[in-house]
Amino acid sequence: MMKSILLLMTAALLRLTALQAQVCQPDSMYLDSSGFVFPVPYDSLLNPDGGIKQEACINHEFDFAWTLKIPDTILFPGIPIPIPVASFTIDTTGAISNLPIGINYKCNPASGVFPAGKMGCVQLYGKPTSANPIGIYDLEFEGVLKTTTGASIPVTFPNPQLFPGHYYLKLNEENSTNCTTSTADPDHWLHAARIIPNPVADLSLLEVNGPVPQSLVVQILDLTGRTFRTWRVSIDAGVQQIPLDLHDLPAGYWIYKLSSDRGSSTSGGLIKTSR
Repeated sequence: MMKSILLLMTAALLRLTALQAQVCQPDSMYLDSSGFVFPVPYDSLLNPDGGIKQEACINHEFDFAWTLKIPDTILFPGIPIPIPVASFTIDTTGAISNLPIGINYKCNPASGVFPAGKMGCVQLYGKPTSANPIGIYDLEFEGVLKTTTGASIPVTFPNPQLFPGHYYLKLNEENSTNCTTSTADPDHWLHAARIIPNPVADLSLLEVNGPVPQSLVVQILDLTGRTFRTWRVSIDAGVQQIPLDLHDLPAGYWIYKLSSDRGSSTSGGLIKTSR
């Protein structure tokens, strides 16, 4: 009897250890992106394909991860020079507001301290209970940006100055057909997109990696959603680099947005430096 109990306890401990070892990994798609958090928030103008696409269901396991890419500098609206960044820290408990009961989060690194120039992730996981009302949950998480001078700046995401929009999480009934347990998206219309270099002085490259030949609309937007410039480009499958002349773009933080003819879009941050 004692041997059986020990075996059961050992099996349970191994299972618990395996579950605890399952932690998110940063999405390499955003390796060279500038900004903080990906996917960027949903915004009907700036990024209609952003936010949390996965839907949760009562009594079903849910999993979703944000990738964090902490920049070396950040340019806040109204501040003429970039602020050097040392790290961004998220408390390991209580940093994400309005989570459904049964869904928690964990960070990679586990400390919740994300050094500048490094990638990490924040993972939502768990099983929403029947105590939750069905509907839309508007999530927000907060952290502290520490500068190289030792100053601490509270920052929330979404952020009306840096990344406007919402992280809506839809919670469905238990028998819904929209339950999601994975963040995988096999039908992603664009594998990767980035601006290099970023920050930008005058000339830059838009690097895209698409699975099929397609036509794209490229837009540069300000933080209110107003369009500064628009291009249309045709790309083949694979990695391509498209020259961008941004000499007349004022210094500051901008959004670049890529849209396909079938309605899909993605966006990212662009920092324009002064000459």
